Amino acid sequence: MVDRIEKIEDGIVRKTAERYPRGGGHFFECFEPGQTMNPVWPSSLDDVADFLLEVPNRRVRMKPGAAMTSRQIFIDGEPI
Repeated sequence: MVDRIEKIEDGIVRKTAERYPRGGGHFFECFEPGQTMNPVWPSSLDDVADFLLEVPNRRVRMKPGAAMTSRQIFIDGEPI
């Protein structure tokens, strides 16, 4: 079970994958490489981790700032 997905730069957590409201629920927002439209809406961090690990350069929206992030992503402290 995945507990956290973060962007870590210089040993400091800069951003964290967080849920966004959608259709009465809250989901993570993920994107295929090069896409800015038609996100995938996983409901758990496990699903986000699977999505990110399947194809290089997939992105997840992270806070603060709501940036789509594909680099320097760590899953439970391990780089992908």
